Amino acid sequence: MDPKKSPALLGIAHQAPGEDLRNKLKLKEGQGAEVTEVHRESPAAKAGLQAGDVIVSLGGKEVGSPELGDLVRTRSPGEKLEIVFLRGAEKITKTVELADREKFLAATTSEPAKKPEPAAPPKPEPVVLGLLVEETDAGLAVQNVEAGKTGAAAQIKEGDVILALNGKKVKKLEDLTEARDKAKIGEELAIEYKRKDGVVRATVVAAGEKGEPKFLKIDKVEESKPAEPAKSPEAGKGPATLGVTVSEDNDGLRVVELKAGGAAAAAGLAKEDLIKEVAGQKLKTIDDLKSVLAKRSAGESVSITIARGSEQKVFEKVKLGGAAETVAAAPEPKKTDEPKKTEEPKKAEEAKPAPAQKPKVYLGISAQETDDLRLVVATVKEKGPADKGGLKKDDQIVKVNGVEIKRGFDDLEKALGNLSPGDVVRFVVKRGEETKEIEVQLGASETGADLEEG
Repeated sequence: MDPKKSPALLGIAHQAPGEDLRNKLKLKEGQGAEVTEVHRESPAAKAGLQAGDVIVSLGGKEVGSPELGDLVRTRSPGEKLEIVFLRGAEKITKTVELADREKFLAATTSEPAKKPEPAAPPKPEPVVLGLLVEETDAGLAVQNVEAGKTGAAAQIKEGDVILALNGKKVKKLEDLTEARDKAKIGEELAIEYKRKDGVVRATVVAAGEKGEPKFLKIDKVEESKPAEPAKSPEAGKGPATLGVTVSEDNDGLRVVELKAGGAAAAAGLAKEDLIKEVAGQKLKTIDDLKSVLAKRSAGESVSITIARGSEQKVFEKVKLGGAAETVAAAPEPKKTDEPKKTEEPKKAEEAKPAPAQKPKVYLGISAQETDDLRLVVATVKEKGPADKGGLKKDDQIVKVNGVEIKRGFDDLEKALGNLSPGDVVRFVVKRGEETKEIEVQLGASETGADLEEG
């Protein structure tokens, strides 16, 4: 060591840990330095060391009691080192800034003697969890469980991850220590932890170093998941769809419109095709098609049989779409080249919830009903009433004139059923994480209400 260089100081007295303490902490002989005293205002005191702690490394080097003093003497005052020590079964890592030994001793000896302060009341004995834990990305992972202690009574095992004590979430060692210090011996302590088969909450009567904890109960806990934002209809999964608008014809369902990128369009179906079978089931009404699709899931493949003019085609392995779209009925049935019956042709099922009768109002949107009966705006016609009022694509319609929309088009039809062109409609919509109130003045429609299923 440079004779001109002032020696560094950590500010503790220490000794080699005894055999019982070594066995308890699973230390090898010669490993670790037990702190017997911490000097007031010293670097060790500022780092939070206490008598009874066992230092296992300094500056990245494992130490025993003899090596610790030698290592400090080779360092310089002001140097910052990582110090790792054990407090009971907890492993704690801190940063300590070494002091100048001569200046520190001179300052402490030159201070006038202070009157002894009245002794502070003894601190209550802390709860002993008996757990050796390590901070990981997943949380506080248990490395060792001491038999007969509070943690063992809670049935905690190596590999479990501690989540909370008495409802306080713990992610770092400081969190665990703080929560444990608030617990009291002889009182109930709830420990929540996670293992491969799920999350459990164990309730025990906590004990100290010499007491005996008592197991009370253990409960399964469902993991809370962050609420997902409302997905736009295109992102949904669930009941299967084809992405078509159809009308009922003599011997099947006539394709009137195809949704771009929908299952039917991707498979090669075209307007005017007559859908006769889906998944081997013959179709005569729109309800037949809805029934077939309700039994299928998004992504499932089916066969579709159609008539195109005088030719019959079978499309194999048509991959069905998701629940973002619904089967929509065309406003009117299309004429076909097939012979007509003398009876009056069926009137096409109209898209919900637009009434075929008065009042004829114009809103200027199309909406989509999701599998959980939410209504989401699919398109907004430019310069239409909805566009002027501020409705946007992907808005979820929550209320209309105070009527809560819980059953999709059915509720919307009731809310709009008695309105006339010129009436003002108050919409409450959810847009992302925001809830907005929008007023729309209804227009007049020459063809009836324009609200359609997407």
